Amino acid sequence: MIGFLGFCYAKVEDYLKGIEFDRTFSPIEGKVIDINFVMTDKQYNEMIENAQLSMVEFMSIYHGNYPDELKYSTKIGLNVTVGDEVYSYEKVKLKLGGNSSKFAGKIGYNLKFSGKDTFLGRNNIHLRADFNDPTHMRSKLVVDLINKWNIPTIQESYANIYINKKYHGFYFILDAIKPGWVTSVYHLPEDEEVTTLYSCEGLKLMFNPDNVRSICHNEKNSYANYTEPLYDMIDEVYEYTTLEQLKSKIDNVDVMRKVFIYEYLFGMNDNFIMGGNNYNFYLKSNGKWDFIPMDYSIVFLYDFANMLSYVKYQIPRQETLLDYAKVSFEDWHSPDTRKPFIDILYYKNKKEFIKTLKELLITGFNPDELFARIDELAKFIAPHVERDSTPDESGFTPGHINRKTKSLEYTMETFWNSIGSGNYEAIVGGTLFGLKKYIQTKFDAVCKIYGINKTEILLKAKIYRSKRALEVRIYDIKQEIIELKEKLRGLSDKKKEEIQKQINQLKNTIKSLNSTIKTLKY
Repeated sequence: MIGFLGFCYAKVEDYLKGIEFDRTFSPIEGKVIDINFVMTDKQYNEMIENAQLSMVEFMSIYHGNYPDELKYSTKIGLNVTVGDEVYSYEKVKLKLGGNSSKFAGKIGYNLKFSGKDTFLGRNNIHLRADFNDPTHMRSKLVVDLINKWNIPTIQESYANIYINKKYHGFYFILDAIKPGWVTSVYHLPEDEEVTTLYSCEGLKLMFNPDNVRSICHNEKNSYANYTEPLYDMIDEVYEYTTLEQLKSKIDNVDVMRKVFIYEYLFGMNDNFIMGGNNYNFYLKSNGKWDFIPMDYSIVFLYDFANMLSYVKYQIPRQETLLDYAKVSFEDWHSPDTRKPFIDILYYKNKKEFIKTLKELLITGFNPDELFARIDELAKFIAPHVERDSTPDESGFTPGHINRKTKSLEYTMETFWNSIGSGNYEAIVGGTLFGLKKYIQTKFDAVCKIYGINKTEILLKAKIYRSKRALEVRIYDIKQEIIELKEKLRGLSDKKKEEIQKQINQLKNTIKSLNSTIKTLKY
């Protein structure tokens, strides 16, 4: 039996093994894959020309919302290298991605595969630079935890991007919540159209029927005008006052509660509870709706000081940026997003809310787990971060194609300081605090505000991590059994008997480990 004093995962990819969430990105976890765009010179030059945009132009001309139809798009060839395997695609739609990141020096890309082509079960892939995140892991930490908590959303891993075999930088690779995502996650028949997935984007600091009508759209282009189901649902639900009413219409109310809590824990100011922004609703065949969160680019108070200067957040002002990590949930949501969801799930059902809060602290958001995860990710990505931050022969860092924006040349010293427990000097934003400092500050503050015993939480978190270690071991054994079963084909009876004996022994080991898991109470 594994002791309760904690443990380190043997490999980076072990962190997400054996979780309940159906993670199609598992084959690339613990790897940095290579993605090569195959483009003509004409396509490349047109893309570079379209990519030129300054922050002044973004705000003065486009008022902070760059029109999607103006983003450059074209069809390209694509080669994806995962270990020794190369996956080649033709006629992949490439589109310059992002909104506020559109004026970054190093911008994002959206890929859409043609026909029935997919990569890791997804026909829509996004590549994001997070160009001014020196940690290269803020969103990764968040998304991995949300996956571990079995909340339906995106997945995230790492990739090196090349254009015609020339290195263009170190990126995050994500899937996207589109109709194809719904088909995969909800295990729908391939020929079944997804016509009731609605995406809502707009930092309006409110949630109400009028706002939904202005910021939400049907993700199925051919059903763009089919919005009546969403509008009818919102009109009705907005007047709800009880948990029972909410559960009659929203199928994953428990998920919604967890989303509100993690937005608070992760210091997210561009999502639902603060911004009335970045969420989806999906109407299922049972007549009920699922709430599906998205977008994890602004977390751990990242860019909040800057956003406070131009977004009129209706929350109490604090003396320092880190002080915002110490506020209560009441002071981390906009008043106009309260009705009906926050009102019902927090103000009218605080006992269940705090119970769920404790669950998330035990199963992930605590310094013991996250500090170790930060350290192992940092060691894993450091060589790629160094390559990404080294200027090329042009004097710009790799992938810096928007020359109207200054290159953010972070050093490796900044990288290590930005993930730590102290402060570091950011190119944008001045003196900022490291990831570990935020996590420790937030954990301490939450426990104090809600009367939670830190020692008890950390002890239970150790037990939980011991349980996870056993789940990882079971996952590996199951993979070993699959490999042994494949060997059975075409063997002599004697060899089959030997391998079957091994399989039986492994199955007995799984039973024993499952018995141990049942004894681990937290």
